[in-house]
Amino acid sequence: MIVVGIDLRVDKTQVCFFDKASTQPKLAATLSGYGTFSEGKITEIFYELKQKTSATEAVIAVSAGFSIIQRRAVKSLCERAGIKVLRIIQKSSAAALAYEFGRSQEKKQKEINIALCTVEKNKFEIAFVSTGDGVAEVQAIEWEESFDNIDILRFKEVFTNIAAERERQMISSANAEGKIAAKIKFLPEQIDSVLINGNPEYFPLMELLVKDFFGKAPEVCSDPDEYAAIGASIQSAILKGHVKGVLLLDIIPDSLSVEICDNAAELFIMRNTTFPVKKSKVYSVFMSKSGSIDINIFCGNHKIVTRNELIGKFKIPNIPHGGSEIEIEMSIDTNGIILVNAECLANKSKNTITI
Repeated sequence: MIVVGIDLRVDKTQVCFFDKASTQPKLAATLSGYGTFSEGKITEIFYELKQKTSATEAVIAVSAGFSIIQRRAVKSLCERAGIKVLRIIQKSSAAALAYEFGRSQEKKQKEINIALCTVEKNKFEIAFVSTGDGVAEVQAIEWEESFDNIDILRFKEVFTNIAAERERQMISSANAEGKIAAKIKFLPEQIDSVLINGNPEYFPLMELLVKDFFGKAPEVCSDPDEYAAIGASIQSAILKGHVKGVLLLDIIPDSLSVEICDNAAELFIMRNTTFPVKKSKVYSVFMSKSGSIDINIFCGNHKIVTRNELIGKFKIPNIPHGGSEIEIEMSIDTNGIILVNAECLANKSKNTITI
């Protein structure tokens, strides 16, 4: 049984495996990239991978910009090729895990905040990550899909967006828990290190942008071209019990929203929320006559919920005339699987969907 970590990229796909004998990740194969997202091309990559490595299980690192629909497609195509998908994670999350795994035991005792830049053709991500004691906790991720045209103003905008997003999340979390919300900001001087990984072809430009914005030169990760694949292979080894003492705390890259019966649509779980997570809310629904109601689940960050991507829908049957209160519970488990339960509190009629 061969378990691998896959970094699915535009220009090429890197594959690593965790060597239990040396307790180190090693490069297993370099395959073609997927170019523009195409199920046909991604299918070819996975069959090529199966042929070259005999892999049976995998953790796959994808761009944070991949939607839930795209991630679902990647998982299905990989498993169609005969490779079970243990988990799909963000490239930045994989790189963060590789970074914490590679730190010496002495350095792991020190908690630090890093800005992690992952770059490939036409794409880059910036992630805020807190690391220490063997834990890589991803705080927030922002991404850019047109990297070749980036300049310092756009780089600053991306960084400012991610800082503002994290601040909103922390304040929202504090309010939800009944605490006084502290004003939390991620300023350049609060970042201990800026690290770059990915395709070295783009490092000179990224180094200039980092130095201009942060006022200090970034560090280049060891084996930068393989870094996300290395992190994915470490995650696979953790899941199989071959690596202990290292933990990745990941986040959801897009917000999740709920629409009920065309009269209530709102944000349910905010992007950059650490999972596993569970939230519930009660809605009042009016019914002119008894019957079923629709529950629609959306993914995306648009302020108008229905302009986001519909990722699942189901019905609650037997809602009484006049309406009732409907309780919606949404949870995301450690594998990123979304479970939505809905129940009519008047008569306990219920339904559920797994996404």
